[in-house]
Amino acid sequence: MSVEKSKDIIVFQHPGEIFERPNFDGDASIPVDQFESFVGVFVFQDKMICQVNRNGKHCHQKHQHGWVFRRSDGVEVIVGCDCAKNHFGADKRFRMQLNHANEAYYRVIYSRKLEQYRHLGGHVASQVNMELERLSSMWRQRERIAGYFNNYVISRIINMEKTARRQVVIKVGYIEKDEDGKEKREWINQDFGRLRHTAIFNDHLYAQFRKRLGKSLTSWHESVAAGSSPKVSDMKRWVRHFDDIANCVSELDEFERNLDGFCSLENVSILCAMTRNNDYRRKIAELQFFPENRSFTNKQISEFLDTVEQGILERTHGREYRLAG
Repeated sequence: MSVEKSKDIIVFQHPGEIFERPNFDGDASIPVDQFESFVGVFVFQDKMICQVNRNGKHCHQKHQHGWVFRRSDGVEVIVGCDCAKNHFGADKRFRMQLNHANEAYYRVIYSRKLEQYRHLGGHVASQVNMELERLSSMWRQRERIAGYFNNYVISRIINMEKTARRQVVIKVGYIEKDEDGKEKREWINQDFGRLRHTAIFNDHLYAQFRKRLGKSLTSWHESVAAGSSPKVSDMKRWVRHFDDIANCVSELDEFERNLDGFCSLENVSILCAMTRNNDYRRKIAELQFFPENRSFTNKQISEFLDTVEQGILERTHGREYRLAG
């Protein structure tokens, strides 16, 4: 995975390699109609002064990456990467040579990134395996949480996550009299609250995390087994998957917080309102103690359910209600 020199494009390692070339002239400039060929590519920490001649004036912009061009008279000059694309794109010879030059350029970029990952040694694979295990642990916790619900409630939660409609609604009964004095019952929707952190029941997210981490691990093994001159397209793919490891770690941190958030008091209160069965409610109420496996008493559960029922009474004003959806 080391940086190499192409047959036709020189990969400059430091500015001195450019300045010492016999045909290089730091005082010269290159009008857009004098391009002859690419000499080489540079990606430096130091900024190099662009020598493009625009309307009779030197560009003088500073670039950390760009090209050494050969003019039609053999003089070599520095051209910044952006300036090359902006000012020489109409030149037929430039366009014909650009793909080959770009391959050399990207080989530099991806070789350096891969070298950084290579210095980490087995840490890359260890990190991926650790995150895969964390994901499996989160899945197991999710399955334990699912065990607190009956089939109706769990299907409602999954549907809420799929549709992004997480509002829990109860139907409140109102009795009115018609023109003949007959009583008529009407059921009016009443919002009880919004269920949060339902992402833990999104199976697609687990599968995507597993897929992304799996690709990163595969890319690591491929890069280790590759020869000294892998394809640029392979290098690009490996780097993309290695860079995604940090993204996965950050996203998994947030995803993991959903597990505790789902068991919050506010969420558990709303979950209890999704069933009228007292036994199921008692089981759901225990969910608030799931994080850290905290102990609880029957008294704590009963007191909590009393507050849930009180919340329902406040919203229904003591009227008959039933579950919506």
